Amino acid sequence: MGMVFRPKRKKKDGSTATASRWYIQFRDHSGKQVRRVGGTTKAQAQEALAEAERQAVARRNGLPAGTPATLRCRKLLEQFLKAKAAEVEDTQLDILKVRIEFILDTTRAVVVSDLSPSKVRAAVQTLEVGGNTRNKYVGALKGMLNWAVKEGLLAEHPLKHVKNGSTTESETKRRPLTIDECRRLLRAGKVGPLRRAKKMRVSKCLDPEAWKAVELKPEVETRLTLEGQRLHLLYLLMLDTGLRTNEARCIRWADLDLEVGELFCRESWTKNGEAATLPLSPTLHEALLAWRDMNPGAKPAERVIPKITRRTLHQFDDDLGAAGIEKVNPRGEVVCMHSLRHTFATRLVAAGVDIKTAQVLLRHRSPEITLKIYTHTDDQRKRRAVEGMEQVGE
Repeated sequence: MGMVFRPKRKKKDGSTATASRWYIQFRDHSGKQVRRVGGTTKAQAQEALAEAERQAVARRNGLPAGTPATLRCRKLLEQFLKAKAAEVEDTQLDILKVRIEFILDTTRAVVVSDLSPSKVRAAVQTLEVGGNTRNKYVGALKGMLNWAVKEGLLAEHPLKHVKNGSTTESETKRRPLTIDECRRLLRAGKVGPLRRAKKMRVSKCLDPEAWKAVELKPEVETRLTLEGQRLHLLYLLMLDTGLRTNEARCIRWADLDLEVGELFCRESWTKNGEAATLPLSPTLHEALLAWRDMNPGAKPAERVIPKITRRTLHQFDDDLGAAGIEKVNPRGEVVCMHSLRHTFATRLVAAGVDIKTAQVLLRHRSPEITLKIYTHTDDQRKRRAVEGMEQVGE
């Protein structure tokens, strides 16, 4: 039989002190005697003892030991990734971790019962990605929960009735950036971390340029300058290759051939599951060489641009504002991180690249996708097209 108690200990002066917390003692599924903290009150300890003994009996009989209300999400994620490590490549494991952690962070889920369908649906709707990608985030989370059921850690989970497609809404209409906007965004990103740090010092000042006069410690300014270089490189990488955010996150130094000027996209992290080799533009090539010089100790297996997180999306929005770029225009078109891929596609078409080559560079399964989704024709190009035709009127 288990027991609840408050341990006592003798002090140096000979008196006895009683612990402020209640402990529980029981035998686990293997028969081993276990003692641990049960709570701050006797009632909490008694409840913890009952749950511990229930789990011990369940595991002893080969039944699911946990419940959605008791199984902690972070511990389950750790176990899941450890089990999957033998089945998938490191890059795919990273993608699973990023997707699941995003939902856990956004829903603030502590135990599995916190992952209600409505909370998960609201979390993935904050992603600036297409419906298929949102479903992949939910699929990764469901994969973890289904694994827990198969392993006997759970009897059931709250997402078992959620079907693919039920977490998505209508697609966001994104707009590409103009060349001038691209340049302004790159400049804003390069000084973004410094600007944000300094603005915190002058948040009550009405002068929008007052942050420029703020001085920081040299070591802080050096760190923030390096962070600005990282953001600048991320934006340039997506603008000049058309990579998606998750793909940019997975690039390692081993994927780059800076002697030739090429980027190898591995099938384990591309959206279409196919490997591809992309040429680097002269500007991007030069920027990557400079970034390598700033990180001389980088190993081949290390990520080129680490720390692409949800915070990066907020930094991007702040850089848009600093660059004077509207997040949403009067037509309801949105500028987000994925707009950089749209910008790359539109630049290809504007440069006269044939649709087949554009399809290959964008890594689409068919040219119809390239034409339907990723090319935009602005008003100026339409006017130039009409005015450039041979006129038939007298």
